[in-house]
Amino acid sequence: MVLFNDRQFFEAHEVWEEAWRLTEGDERRFLQGLIQVAAGFVKWQRGQSRGMADLFVKGTEKLDPFRPIQHGLDVAALLDEVAVWRAAPADPPPIIHRLDR
Repeated sequence: MVLFNDRQFFEAHEVWEEAWRLTEGDERRFLQGLIQVAAGFVKWQRGQSRGMADLFVKGTEKLDPFRPIQHGLDVAALLDEVAVWRAAPADPPPIIHRLDR
C-alpha cells in the first residue's frame, strides 16, 4: 500500500502480482482487483485514458464484493474515489485507506 500511496503504481502492481500468484479464491480476486486499479493508474501516468478506464472497470468489479472493508483497507472509500477518477481524471490520484492506523 505504501508504493500505491506514493504513486508508484507500477511497483505496487508488481508486488501485488507476486502475492496474487500464490493465492486462490477470494484472496486472489481481491488482489487482482488491486492490481487492475494500480495498472489503471499506470495507464493514467502514461496518458492512456482509455486503458485507464477499462482497468478501473475491471478492478472495481473485482473489488466491489469486498466492500466496505477487507484486510483493514477501506475498500468502499477506494472504489468511491476510483469512480470519481473514471468520470474526470485529476491530480493527485486516490490513496488506499487503512482503517488500522
